[in-house]
Amino acid sequence: MFWKKSKTKLEYEEMTAKAVAEATAELSQRMDKLQVDLTAALQRSSQQHKPDGMPPRAPQNSEPDHDEPTNSVAENYGKRQLPERANVWDRLPTPEDTPPLNRIRPRPKQEQEDDIVYLQPADEEGRMRVQYLPEFCEVKDQRVQDPKLREDYSRLPNLRVGEFICYYDRSYEIAPKGFPYSDWSNNDIYRLLRPAINFEISGRYVNPSRVDPRKLSALRTSSSSERYKLQADVGRGQFKDAVCISPIYTIQSSFVSASPGTLDSVEYKYVNGLLHTQEWERMMATMCMAFDKSILQADLKSENIISFSTPPVRRGSTAGVPPNVVTYEKFALSCGDEIPVYDATGLASLPLNEGYLDGLRLSTLPRWRTEIPLGSCAIVAYSAACFYKNNIPGQNKWKLYTNIKWVIILGRKSNPTNYAEM
Repeated sequence: MFWKKSKTKLEYEEMTAKAVAEATAELSQRMDKLQVDLTAALQRSSQQHKPDGMPPRAPQNSEPDHDEPTNSVAENYGKRQLPERANVWDRLPTPEDTPPLNRIRPRPKQEQEDDIVYLQPADEEGRMRVQYLPEFCEVKDQRVQDPKLREDYSRLPNLRVGEFICYYDRSYEIAPKGFPYSDWSNNDIYRLLRPAINFEISGRYVNPSRVDPRKLSALRTSSSSERYKLQADVGRGQFKDAVCISPIYTIQSSFVSASPGTLDSVEYKYVNGLLHTQEWERMMATMCMAFDKSILQADLKSENIISFSTPPVRRGSTAGVPPNVVTYEKFALSCGDEIPVYDATGLASLPLNEGYLDGLRLSTLPRWRTEIPLGSCAIVAYSAACFYKNNIPGQNKWKLYTNIKWVIILGRKSNPTNYAEM
C-alpha cells in the first residue's frame, strides 16, 4: 500500500513538471510574437509621424540595429527610436485670434506678435485693467532722454508704444518732442521739479509718465455708449477717479477768461504746454495701454503740444456768472468754474502726496491771479476720459479728454521760446 502511494505521487510530480514546461514554452512563444508585432508597429508609427523633408535620425551609437526579438521587452524598449513629435506651439492661438478688447495693439508698422500686452476682460462693473507688461520697453529711447534723468528710466515699468494724433485732419507746426529737463538752468526750479518728475502714485494721484499701468483701470461709465474714465487703484480692491499730474513747459493759458474754441460758437478754459523729453512718450504709452488703444485722438495744438482744458460750452453762457467754488470730487470742471492756479515759486519744497494735494494744505498756497506766462514750469493736474466719437474725421474714432483741475507754477525760464509759433 505504501508503494502504491509513492508511485502515484511520483507520476503526479512528473505530469506537473511536464505541464509547467509546456506552458512556459507556449508563453515564451507568445512573448516573442508580441515583441515582433510591437517592433513593427513602432516602425510604422515613426514613418507616419515624421515631418516631410526631415532627415532620418542618427543612431544613438555605432552598433547596428537588430530586428531579432529578444526575450526581454524592457531591453528592446530602451533601444527603439521614438517617433518625431510635431511642435505643439504651432497649434496655439495666434495674437490675431485674440479679441481686440482684450489686448493692446501697437501701430501696424511696429507690431510684434510675441510681445502682446493682454488686459483683463471687463468685469461686471465694466472695468478693464492691464495685466501684463511687454518684455522690453518700446518707448525707451536714449536719444531723447535727458542726461540728468537717464538713470531713472532703467527702473521704470516697460511700456507698449502708443501715439496721440490731432482731433482734426489739418497741417500744424512741428514742435520738439518734449522740453529738455536740463534746459531750465535754474536751481530753484530743479529743487521743486525733480520730485514732481519722479512722482509715481499716491492714492488717486498718479504721474502717467512714471506710474505702473497695472495700477490703473478704465471704467465704463455708460451702458449705451463707449465711454471710459481713468481710475487709480487705492488698495483693498477700491478705485477712485485718477487725478493725473504732469510737469510741463507752458506755452499758453486762458484761465482768467474763457477763450473761443475751434468753433466760434463754443468757448473753454485751457493751458497748453510741452511735457519733458521721454516723459511725453511714456505718458502717451500709459494712456493708450490703460484705455486699450494703440492710437488716441488728443487735443494737440501742434504735434507735441497738448492742451489741458474744460469741456467746451456755448459761447457767452458764462458771461457775468461768478466762478463756481472748486469741488475736488468733481471729475471735470466746467468753463464756469474757477480753475485754481497756485504760486509755488520760492518754496523750499513741495510735498506731493494725497493728503497735501487733496486740498488740505494746497489751498494755503498763494494764488496766481493772471494768465500763466510763456515758459513757466508748471505742474498740471487733470482727469482723463476716453470716448468713441463717430463724428471725428479719419479712422481713429477714440478721443482722449484731459480735463484740467488745477495748476501749480514752479518758476519761469528766462528768454522763453514760443514753440507754437515756430
